[in-house]
Amino acid sequence: GLLERRPRPRARDGAPARVARDSELPGKARIAFISTMTSAPWGGSEELWANAAFTLADEGYGVCASVRRWPQTPKRLVELASAGIEIQSRRSVPPLWRRAYRKLAARRETQDELDMLSLLSAVDPALVVLSDGNCMPPVSVLRYCAAQRLPFVTIGHMSSGYFGSNDVEAANYQIG
Repeated sequence: GLLERRPRPRARDGAPARVARDSELPGKARIAFISTMTSAPWGGSEELWANAAFTLADEGYGVCASVRRWPQTPKRLVELASAGIEIQSRRSVPPLWRRAYRKLAARRETQDELDMLSLLSAVDPALVVLSDGNCMPPVSVLRYCAAQRLPFVTIGHMSSGYFGSNDVEAANYQIG
């Protein structure tokens, strides 16, 4: 069907075909997908970025993804990992010691955001794709990308007058 993963291309010897893309992404051959989905383990927004991740991995790009951890790992995440895509699984509720440290350090970022930033810092991606269940991804991640000069794109999957921002929140999104 439309949402099924296409079979990977095969070389003549039967091994998965891979195409080096380092020359197209000098010094950085990794693409990072960050999903902010917290309402369900898997949905249409995940299919969008997962299919892109599969395609890019099939073409030889290094791919990683940061997703929320769920009690039952979605089947598609297992398939992504089996395809060589590195998965960062973020806890929905951080351990008590982390929450206490964050409070004492007066950090404004949530643990979820800190985990996203940790991944970006570790992999130094050539492109960051932020897949947001609403229309406004975490400001801290956008600011980090801008400060580190990491190219990024945001994909908002829902927009509504009920989820708009006020003037103060809107000012936080002005980067430049």
